Amino acid sequence: MEHRGIALAGNQGKERILSRLSPFLLYMTQIVSVEMECPRCHHKQEVEYWRSLNVTMDPEKKEELLSGEINVFLCAECSFRSFLAAHFLYTDMEKKFSVLLVPWQLVKNDEYLRSTFTAEGKIKTRKGEVPIFQSLRLEYYRSPQIVFRMGDLISYIMFRDKLAALYPPEQE
Repeated sequence: MEHRGIALAGNQGKERILSRLSPFLLYMTQIVSVEMECPRCHHKQEVEYWRSLNVTMDPEKKEELLSGEINVFLCAECSFRSFLAAHFLYTDMEKKFSVLLVPWQLVKNDEYLRSTFTAEGKIKTRKGEVPIFQSLRLEYYRSPQIVFRMGDLISYIMFRDKLAALYPPEQE
């Protein structure tokens, strides 16, 4: 599988994740259909793009994510396979954490970085806006773990699952 990922059509570093997320999105799984072009053979097809997954609301989808079946492009013509290079928010309300996947390609875009993150790596919004992450009372929404590749997101989820097993809530 291609590890660097392919960008969604129209996502040339201009998409701001905060303009795509709403408080409603944080509590539910959101899937949309987008048209993509295969980078190998240029075949165009519809692809399922998961913007978010809340495993507390959709626990059966967690295994699909961990096995690499979510946000994957598979060309119907040439069988090229790659993770989508797209924003993705994972939330586990029971274990009290969230992870935001920011496509690595966007790290090269200074304008995107300045408009999206503080110098400390925290998410920010334009002056006068109420940041949706900050407006929520739950700490894990206000400061999601930021990762840059799907493999890192999956590894972080497995790390947090292991910690949850080692430190059950009654031991905190």
